[in-house]
Amino acid sequence: MFALMMMLPFVSNFAQKQEVQQQAPSPCGSSHENEKIYQNHPDFQPIFDQDKRELEKEISKFKQSNIGTTRSASKVIPVVVHMVHDNGPEKLSEEIVLSAIQDLNACFSGTNPNIPMVRSQHTDKISDVGICFVLAKFDPQNNPTNGIIYTQSAYTTAGDNVTMKEETQWPRDKYMNIWVVRNAQENSGISAFSYKPTIVNQPSFSVYDGVVISYWAFGDHSLTSPGFEYILAHETGHFLNLEHTWGDGSINRNTNCSKDDFVDDTPNCKGTLSYEASICGTNVMTCNEADNLANFMDYSLPCYAMFTNGQATRMNAVLNSAYSERYKLVSNSNLEATLGGTEFDIEGNPVTEPEEEEETISCTDGIKNGDEIAIDCGGSCPNECELAVCEKPELVSVTPLSNGRRAKVEWPIVEGAQEYRLLYRVSGTKRWKLKRSSINKIYLKGLKKNIMYDLAIRTQCSDDQNSGFHRSTFTAGYPSETSASRMFVTVLDQEVNVFPNPCNEYLKISGKLTDQINKRLTYVVYDLMGNPIANDLGYVEEDGTFIKQFDVQHWIPGQYFVRIYSNDYNEVFKILKN
Repeated sequence: MFALMMMLPFVSNFAQKQEVQQQAPSPCGSSHENEKIYQNHPDFQPIFDQDKRELEKEISKFKQSNIGTTRSASKVIPVVVHMVHDNGPEKLSEEIVLSAIQDLNACFSGTNPNIPMVRSQHTDKISDVGICFVLAKFDPQNNPTNGIIYTQSAYTTAGDNVTMKEETQWPRDKYMNIWVVRNAQENSGISAFSYKPTIVNQPSFSVYDGVVISYWAFGDHSLTSPGFEYILAHETGHFLNLEHTWGDGSINRNTNCSKDDFVDDTPNCKGTLSYEASICGTNVMTCNEADNLANFMDYSLPCYAMFTNGQATRMNAVLNSAYSERYKLVSNSNLEATLGGTEFDIEGNPVTEPEEEEETISCTDGIKNGDEIAIDCGGSCPNECELAVCEKPELVSVTPLSNGRRAKVEWPIVEGAQEYRLLYRVSGTKRWKLKRSSINKIYLKGLKKNIMYDLAIRTQCSDDQNSGFHRSTFTAGYPSETSASRMFVTVLDQEVNVFPNPCNEYLKISGKLTDQINKRLTYVVYDLMGNPIANDLGYVEEDGTFIKQFDVQHWIPGQYFVRIYSNDYNEVFKILKN
């Protein structure tokens, strides 16, 4: 993803991590905060319980009416981030907020960097939830905003004090409120908390609605406490009515095996609390089948990677309901009011279809336009010209739109081009689809996230003259500049070596990425069908160097792709196995 990172001075980084260590960081405080409302307002308990039963009925109807259907477009949620600070380390920059929102969208689109670590029992459940988050562009008074509000307040050390929200909250029917504070709970190391829609449904409790998160669990991974990089996705799951994977209540109780989180494709479990990444690849079974450790709603923090399809249905269902006014958040009228549009790309920019422009033919303007074969000659122009060699596009870029379901394909203008013809198909299949364009841009629709596509484009210079095909591949949902040997690549003026190529016994990957120092790299090897066959993790050293080796002796001879990526770096190499 296009994560924006900000490197802060070492002293500030050290001071921040020292404070986190003193607070003994721990996961979600949502169960505790929801229970507090129950205990402090016993007269409302029958109403809370009734709302929960009624919402479950609505979710059940939603599931039945959506069996066999696919989500055609993402629901968009406007977001406001309240930076509540006292001029301490919790006063985070705009760049860090942007990186947090981009992380959140990666988690909800099924493109989280930890995806390769999901165990095989659960890979078929990985969901593109169909929900994305965009920072507000207009405030409640219709004034322009960047969606980030800085408020100096002593309440930054007590994010669970409702007075903080009373003084700062934007209307919950228009915005998802996120409060970034020094301590999510006073005198506690809790990372964050949120409330379920049925707890804050009644108007008298609407002020509680939203997510409160400690600054050390928000945004830039070089600054967050290790393992807490994706807590925001966990709390947003609660905001959208998800339970923990073990159900309601405390973690690691024997009785949890008989509890339910109301999601069919999440295995019953006791829950696993772990801060160690070594657990992610293990086959943990706390009840009767393998736990989905990589699920955002468990407590296996370093493994966080996925929501299931069942969880996606449950979250979409609550956005279709009136509980806590969730349906108003995603209404087109609200998106127009708070964001200035209804459809957005992965960077939160409005998506608009280009209007077809009628070209006025001029044979003296020094521009090739209309049906001219070359500049000011041929076609409808009386001037004769010599046909140049019909060149093919040499570089093709693919930009994802609509959360990866659409893509914009662009290439440099080719002199002499009358039109361009583009063929595309799912890699490994036989059926091609044809698109034509008179300009150097084509929009593709109906793509499937994380699926690899073959692309072939040629220039048509005249009825009987065309170029050969420029062939490339891309994966839906990832920005790319693709050549014939690469799926997607961010061009960097740095060194990456993959050798030997062809390989026989081992494959070594090494190099130097000075803008990735201390960041985690994920390595995934794909076969020609786009299936991952091997993966591993590693870190870039203080001097920018990194190294990784794969044993390839058991691989079937043929062509493979090696993808190396972090939150803001992504490169793929084609290799051959002898």
